[in-house]
Amino acid sequence: MTVPIADHAPSRLREPIRRLIGATNPILRPLAGTRWFRLWGVIHHQGRRSGRPYATPIVVRPSGDGFVIPMPFGERTNWASNVIAAGGATLRWAGRDHLVVDPRVIESSDAMAAFSRIQRALLPRFGIVRFLHVTEVRDARTT
Repeated sequence: MTVPIADHAPSRLREPIRRLIGATNPILRPLAGTRWFRLWGVIHHQGRRSGRPYATPIVVRPSGDGFVIPMPFGERTNWASNVIAAGGATLRWAGRDHLVVDPRVIESSDAMAAFSRIQRALLPRFGIVRFLHVTEVRDARTT
Protein backbone atom coordinates (compact mmCIF):
# COMPACT_ATOMS: atom_id res chain seq x y z
CA MET A 1 0.00 0.00 0.00
CA THR A 2 1.42 3.37 -0.99
CA VAL A 3 1.12 6.06 1.65
CA PRO A 4 1.04 9.86 1.43
CA ILE A 5 4.15 11.89 2.13
CA ALA A 6 4.76 12.60 5.79
CA ASP A 7 7.53 14.15 7.76
CA HIS A 8 10.33 12.29 9.48
CA ALA A 9 10.85 10.48 12.75
CA PRO A 10 9.49 12.24 15.86
CA SER A 11 11.69 15.15 16.87
CA ARG A 12 12.74 13.44 20.11
CA LEU A 13 14.31 10.65 18.03
CA ARG A 14 15.96 12.68 15.26
CA GLU A 15 19.04 13.72 17.21
CA PRO A 16 19.86 10.24 18.61
CA ILE A 17 19.54 8.80 15.10
CA ARG A 18 21.80 11.52 13.69
CA ARG A 19 24.40 10.84 16.42
CA LEU A 20 24.29 7.10 15.74
CA ILE A 21 24.73 7.65 12.01
CA GLY A 22 27.56 10.13 12.62
CA ALA A 23 29.36 7.74 14.95
CA THR A 24 29.05 4.68 12.69
CA ASN A 25 29.47 6.30 9.26
CA PRO A 26 33.29 6.45 9.26
CA ILE A 27 33.48 2.75 10.06
CA LEU A 28 30.55 1.44 8.00
CA ARG A 29 30.67 3.70 4.93
CA PRO A 30 33.60 1.81 3.32
CA LEU A 31 31.73 -1.48 3.88
CA ALA A 32 28.38 -0.28 2.50
CA GLY A 33 27.39 -2.12 -0.64
CA THR A 34 29.98 -4.88 -0.26
CA ARG A 35 29.20 -8.57 -0.10
CA TRP A 36 30.66 -8.65 3.43
CA PHE A 37 28.19 -6.17 4.89
CA ARG A 38 24.72 -6.84 3.53
CA LEU A 39 22.85 -4.58 5.93
CA TRP A 40 24.03 -1.41 4.18
CA GLY A 41 24.04 -0.50 0.54
CA VAL A 42 24.80 2.62 -1.44
CA ILE A 43 22.11 4.28 -3.52
CA HIS A 44 23.44 6.16 -6.54
CA HIS A 45 21.06 8.90 -7.58
CA GLN A 46 21.06 12.20 -9.42
CA GLY A 47 20.16 15.57 -7.89
CA ARG A 48 16.72 16.57 -9.10
CA ARG A 49 17.70 20.25 -9.37
CA SER A 50 21.48 20.18 -9.79
CA GLY A 51 21.77 17.03 -11.90
CA ARG A 52 24.86 16.12 -9.86
CA PRO A 53 25.50 12.44 -9.11
CA TYR A 54 25.30 11.38 -5.45
CA ALA A 55 26.06 8.18 -3.56
CA THR A 56 24.28 7.79 -0.23
CA PRO A 57 24.84 4.89 2.19
CA ILE A 58 21.56 3.41 3.37
CA VAL A 59 20.19 0.40 5.20
CA VAL A 60 18.66 -1.94 2.64
CA ARG A 61 16.91 -5.31 2.76
CA PRO A 62 15.98 -7.53 -0.16
CA SER A 63 12.26 -8.12 -0.52
CA GLY A 64 10.65 -10.30 -3.17
CA ASP A 65 10.91 -8.33 -6.40
CA GLY A 66 13.21 -5.62 -5.08
CA PHE A 67 14.40 -3.92 -1.92
CA VAL A 68 13.03 -2.16 1.14
CA ILE A 69 14.86 0.89 2.49
CA PRO A 70 14.02 2.38 5.92
CA MET A 71 13.63 6.16 5.93
CA PRO A 72 14.39 7.40 9.46
CA PHE A 73 14.06 11.04 8.36
CA GLY A 74 11.11 10.55 6.03
CA GLU A 75 10.75 10.77 2.29
CA ARG A 76 11.61 14.46 2.18
CA THR A 77 15.32 13.76 2.57
CA ASN A 78 17.30 14.64 -0.54
CA TRP A 79 18.22 11.08 -1.49
CA ALA A 80 14.61 9.86 -1.21
CA SER A 81 13.21 12.88 -3.05
CA ASN A 82 15.78 12.40 -5.82
CA VAL A 83 15.02 8.70 -6.25
CA ILE A 84 11.25 9.27 -6.23
CA ALA A 85 11.49 12.19 -8.70
CA ALA A 86 13.73 10.20 -11.05
CA GLY A 87 11.60 7.07 -10.82
CA GLY A 88 14.59 4.94 -9.86
CA ALA A 89 18.30 4.70 -9.17
CA THR A 90 21.19 2.27 -9.03
CA LEU A 91 21.63 0.41 -5.77
CA ARG A 92 24.99 -1.10 -4.85
CA TRP A 93 24.25 -4.01 -2.52
CA ALA A 94 26.05 -7.28 -1.72
CA GLY A 95 28.89 -6.38 -4.07
CA ARG A 96 26.64 -5.87 -7.11
CA ASP A 97 24.88 -2.99 -8.83
CA HIS A 98 21.10 -3.31 -9.13
CA LEU A 99 18.98 -1.04 -11.32
CA VAL A 100 15.86 -0.19 -9.29
CA VAL A 101 12.66 1.49 -10.45
CA ASP A 102 9.13 2.27 -9.27
CA PRO A 103 10.06 3.81 -5.89
CA ARG A 104 7.08 4.01 -3.58
CA VAL A 105 6.64 4.83 0.06
CA ILE A 106 5.11 2.00 2.06
CA GLU A 107 3.94 1.54 5.62
CA SER A 108 5.86 -0.49 8.17
CA SER A 109 3.26 -3.28 8.06
CA ASP A 110 4.15 -3.85 4.39
CA ALA A 111 7.90 -3.61 4.99
CA MET A 112 8.51 -5.70 8.11
CA ALA A 113 8.70 -9.07 6.34
CA ALA A 114 12.06 -7.98 4.87
CA PHE A 115 13.63 -7.56 8.32
CA SER A 116 14.79 -10.00 11.00
CA ARG A 117 12.93 -10.28 14.27
CA ILE A 118 15.52 -8.13 16.05
CA GLN A 119 15.39 -5.49 13.32
CA ARG A 120 11.57 -5.47 13.43
CA ALA A 121 11.77 -4.75 17.15
CA LEU A 122 14.33 -1.94 16.74
CA LEU A 123 12.81 -0.03 13.81
CA PRO A 124 9.79 1.36 15.72
CA ARG A 125 12.02 2.26 18.69
CA PHE A 126 13.87 4.62 16.36
CA GLY A 127 10.59 6.03 15.07
CA ILE A 128 11.03 4.49 11.64
CA VAL A 129 7.57 4.06 10.15
CA ARG A 130 8.22 4.93 6.50
CA PHE A 131 10.05 2.77 4.01
CA LEU A 132 10.87 3.05 0.35
CA HIS A 133 10.18 -0.01 -1.76
CA VAL A 134 12.00 -0.20 -5.10
CA THR A 135 11.60 -2.88 -7.75
CA GLU A 136 14.72 -4.44 -9.25
CA VAL A 137 15.03 -4.58 -13.03
CA ARG A 138 16.50 -8.08 -13.03
CA ASP A 139 17.71 -8.02 -16.65
CA ALA A 140 19.81 -4.90 -15.95
CA ARG A 141 21.82 -6.28 -13.04
CA THR A 142 25.51 -5.58 -13.54
CA THR A 143 28.91 -6.33 -12.02
